[in-house]
Amino acid sequence: MRAARPRRTRLAAEIATGYLLLGVLPLVMVVWAYFSASEQALEDEIRHNVASLADQKTSRIEALAQEQLRQVSLLAYTPTVLDALASLTRPGGRGEEEARFRPLLTRYAETYGARNLMLVGPSGDVVFASTPGPATATNVVTGPLRGSLLANVFDRARTLLESEISDFAPSAPYGQPAAFVAAPVIKGGSLIGVVVVEVDPAAVYDVLADYVGLGRTGETLAGGWVGPGRVALYGPVRHGQAMGEGRQVDAAEPMGHLFDRALRGERGVGYATDYRGEKVLAAWRYLPSFRWGVVVKMDVSETLASVERLRTIGLWIAGSAALCGLIAATFMSRAITGPLRELGQATRALSRGEFEAPVTLAGSQEIVELAHAFNDMAVELHAYHRGLERKVAERTQELREAKDRAEAATRAKSEFLAMMSHELRTPMNGIVGMAELLKDRVGGDAQAAAWLNTIRQSGETLTVLLSDILDISRVDAGEVAFDQRPFRPVELVESLVSLMRVPAAGKGLALEASVAEDVAAELVGDPARLRQVLLNLLGNAIKFTERGRVALEVVARSARPGHARLSFVVSDTGIGIAPEAMADLFQPFTQVDASVSRRHGGAGLGLAIAQRLVEGMGGTIAVASQPGIGSTFTVTLDFAVAEAIGSSAEAGGEGVAVPPLSVLMVEDEEVNRQVLAGLLLRSGHRVVAAKSGPEAIAAVAAGDFDVALVDIRLPGMDGFEVTRRIRALAAERGRQLPVLAVTANLMSEDRAACAAAGMLDVVAKPIDPHRLDQALAAALEGRALPAVERGGHDGAVLNLPLLEELAEALGMAELERLALVAEAALEAGLHRLRRAREEHDSEEMAEAAHRLAGSAGSNGMAATRSLAKALEGAAREGDWQAVTGLASKLERACPEGLAALRAWIAGG
Repeated sequence: MRAARPRRTRLAAEIATGYLLLGVLPLVMVVWAYFSASEQALEDEIRHNVASLADQKTSRIEALAQEQLRQVSLLAYTPTVLDALASLTRPGGRGEEEARFRPLLTRYAETYGARNLMLVGPSGDVVFASTPGPATATNVVTGPLRGSLLANVFDRARTLLESEISDFAPSAPYGQPAAFVAAPVIKGGSLIGVVVVEVDPAAVYDVLADYVGLGRTGETLAGGWVGPGRVALYGPVRHGQAMGEGRQVDAAEPMGHLFDRALRGERGVGYATDYRGEKVLAAWRYLPSFRWGVVVKMDVSETLASVERLRTIGLWIAGSAALCGLIAATFMSRAITGPLRELGQATRALSRGEFEAPVTLAGSQEIVELAHAFNDMAVELHAYHRGLERKVAERTQELREAKDRAEAATRAKSEFLAMMSHELRTPMNGIVGMAELLKDRVGGDAQAAAWLNTIRQSGETLTVLLSDILDISRVDAGEVAFDQRPFRPVELVESLVSLMRVPAAGKGLALEASVAEDVAAELVGDPARLRQVLLNLLGNAIKFTERGRVALEVVARSARPGHARLSFVVSDTGIGIAPEAMADLFQPFTQVDASVSRRHGGAGLGLAIAQRLVEGMGGTIAVASQPGIGSTFTVTLDFAVAEAIGSSAEAGGEGVAVPPLSVLMVEDEEVNRQVLAGLLLRSGHRVVAAKSGPEAIAAVAAGDFDVALVDIRLPGMDGFEVTRRIRALAAERGRQLPVLAVTANLMSEDRAACAAAGMLDVVAKPIDPHRLDQALAAALEGRALPAVERGGHDGAVLNLPLLEELAEALGMAELERLALVAEAALEAGLHRLRRAREEHDSEEMAEAAHRLAGSAGSNGMAATRSLAKALEGAAREGDWQAVTGLASKLERACPEGLAALRAWIAGG
């Protein structure tokens, strides 16, 4: 079968492309660069103009407020006001005195442009009001105006003896928005009252309604808080028909978000969506006098119209230049490609079997020679055409039959695996369930309890690994994840012997095991996968041995420093393997022969999966056998050597004994803080929690601690700086304070940064209680543990081993309460993530994803944690295409993880 030729571009296209690249493209690039720079400069100028308008509006309103404050302060010292207050606050004769002072005071109100001028006695009695209203003849402290803006500004002026201005907001019972300016009136060193002026908003509204420089669509909006998450708009609105009657916006809305930032004192310019749904260019500022947020905005369609026109001109010029170059190149290439096109048409006709007459071309010498070569080739091809068709038809039929056979074999394999999955899961669930039910009946029988624990551990291990064992296609595809954690080879061998002793004894076989003395006490690897392989080999050895013995021997081989190479040798005195069967021994669905399958059962998958698992861990498996004498399987694997730091959790041993300590815990996330504190308190430690760097520094300044657990990502001051400062404080008192990092970031650069900051070790999130105890014990001795990461179970929705450890450590009731806290934390984190995504803030998005990963991981939500960490990495790299996809997946994974967690707790 002839290989397909690579697809090539047309000669005309190559000529045109070369012309464009060499002649037109540089010109287009220069023009485009010029227009791009001009466009950016114009856009920057427009943004500056909008910001200047916002500053101008804010300054004018602030100047009006300060002028009103200054005028009222001067009014408080005028003789008329002093005499009026002294006369009107005396008992009796108020009517006559009021009539005497009213013309003068009313003239003051008109002069200062006030809506109302009031004189209030020291106790809060309103003794004069230039304009009748709700405040006339009432007491602002005890009357119906109690708690209003008027009452508050009066109280501040009376108490502080300084001029005060109130918020500009709705004030009961006035209903309409208002603002008041108050100044204390002092005579003879004593407070005789307060003069209050109600600000006329007309002048302020005139500033807001001034649309000079804002074009046809721009406007100035002012607003203030009227309730949690609600902002009320004051003054004129240019597009009132789109606003509606409420004149309020929610802080979660795009416009409300701008007011929220302005009311928090921020200044900025950016794009947003207004209440009409239009995209606008807005500048926001804070107005301190009235506690207002001011937003000056213009529609982008109007604001950037000049930018769009400039961009259109640039595109037209670049397109015209490219088009002219393309036309010129087309005319240049036509003279060359014409004869070649005719030859191509003749070639296609030949491929259809339509060759009749030789091709004749007029042109250059090279073209004529090519036509002659084509004619020679056409004569030869025509002779073979018929025979080639016949051969193709025969080969097609053969391939179709082979495809049908392969599909039938695949269907048979899938049906077999589905049946085996169902048949194996049912008895395995029975084994685990019955072992759990028998746990309370063994009483004080320690031996029976140990046997029962072995049954339960083995059943749980086989249940977790069952899907990987049965799905041979998944193993072949390399989708089985391999763990890296500490384990003890001796305890692994002991558990295997304890598990297999009963079936060996049932057949009268001696089961022997030995571990060489030079084998390291503790290694780092995947004990679950290793146990799976050795269980399969021991099970086969017992199955195919009728008398004699089965032995498991662990031997150390030479390896590079810091590592160990072990050979696990499983030997038996069974039936052995014939030499002709050795070649297919590790193939799926094969047995030594049919009689073996009938006598001993089995599907022929065990050795195939064992070989793939061993190779996946970077090792080898070999076999030596003699028929009738026995077989020996040797598994050789490399491991990292771990320092012996206590009993391995894999073998079910107890944790490291750590004396009660005084622990400083620095963690800003509520969920992580409660989980970590619960584990520490359960172990008898005294815990002092700090939510930030300053709190941690204050705690160390106030007392001594045995150890500190510090999150490396903290608000304001990161964990590295916190570590340096608290260690320095402890050193000033002549003490050493060991610091352990608590983080979900386990990259090499993070570990290097922790070491540079003086942190002794890193405790990974989600927290492993055994690892935490080991790290505390090592910290007390001034040493660090090996850098071993706990398996994340990222492929599963829940990290079941972690949840079981937390349930055992904290209790199901506490775990259920922490799940509720986690739900609130995840909802807040998702909200923060959405806002960062809308603002295109990669740093904020990475921080929000980091918080989500910590909260999810601490509660065993493995899939959610994995997505959040992936999103954090993509955000820090600025890969917004990956960020978009991961953020959508995370939105779905959070509720799924919470639902799975609640279901697991309910079933526990």
